[in-house]
Amino acid sequence: MFQYGFPKLYWCYAISHVVHIINKLPSISLNGKSPCEILHDTPPTYMNLKMFGSLCYASTLEHNKTKLDYRSRKCVFLGYKNGINGYVVLDMFNR
Repeated sequence: MFQYGFPKLYWCYAISHVVHIINKLPSISLNGKSPCEILHDTPPTYMNLKMFGSLCYASTLEHNKTKLDYRSRKCVFLGYKNGINGYVVLDMFNR
C-alpha cells in the first residue's frame, strides 16, 4: 500500500476487507467450514465479492434530473457496509 501511495486514512478499510474474505473462506481447523457458515448455518455466498481498490461507479440518480445529466460517479471500492446491503466507495473527485 506504500508503493501505490494509498493514504493511511483508508488502510482500515483494507484490513476490514481482508477480514471479510477470511470469514467466508473454509478453514481446516473448522473441518472445512467457514466461520460464516458456523455462525449462520448456511454456506457463504461469493456472488457479491469485489476487489479492494477496484474502479466502480456509484449511482447519482435523484428525482429532478434530466435525461442528459450524469447518472453515476467514478469511485474506488473500499469495502462493505456492516448491517446493510451496501458498499463503501471513495469518490475520486470529491474525496
